[in-house]
Amino acid sequence: NSLSALQAVSICAGFPYTFAVCFMCTSMYRALLIDSKDPTIMDKFKFATSLLDFCEAFAPPSAPFCAPLVLTQVRSLAVAIFAPGLAVRKIADDIYQDSCTSTLHAVGSSVLFYSWFLLMCMDTPSNTKNVGYYYALGWSAFMIFVCWVTFLRSQMRIKYNVYGSEVEDLFCALFAYPLTLSQLELQTGV
Repeated sequence: NSLSALQAVSICAGFPYTFAVCFMCTSMYRALLIDSKDPTIMDKFKFATSLLDFCEAFAPPSAPFCAPLVLTQVRSLAVAIFAPGLAVRKIADDIYQDSCTSTLHAVGSSVLFYSWFLLMCMDTPSNTKNVGYYYALGWSAFMIFVCWVTFLRSQMRIKYNVYGSEVEDLFCALFAYPLTLSQLELQTGV
């Protein structure tokens, strides 16, 4: 019994490293493509900001000369955290150039985001009748929201000729949706 518990703990402890290894493999592949001057990556552009610019106080040494101001980046990140629909509207307006379509994107993504939050709050221990159902609905709403952000990021990559893949877009949206939305919103000003 104790051996199976030890095995379970070791599997749980190693599981996050699986994702880290996957990210390192794709980073190594990209670095090798850049090092070999492969045209599939050398002919492409990068986003104006990086997802992890906040780690360097929004002023990384490798930032392009046209990088947004620090206060602009902080405001964009705050909007993406608390009101992602506003960021989605600006992104969709840049992609589609149509206010009706961008408004539908903003409303739809806002409904999904706030549904996720509210449904997670509704599933309390005092609500014993429907325990677990609200969680399932909430996480379903969040995953649809993540797919929506993934779609917008892939459309922005196509529009601005940025190197990447849909899998990369999915992981960015899944693990760091506010950073992804902020990155895309700041790209619209470029």
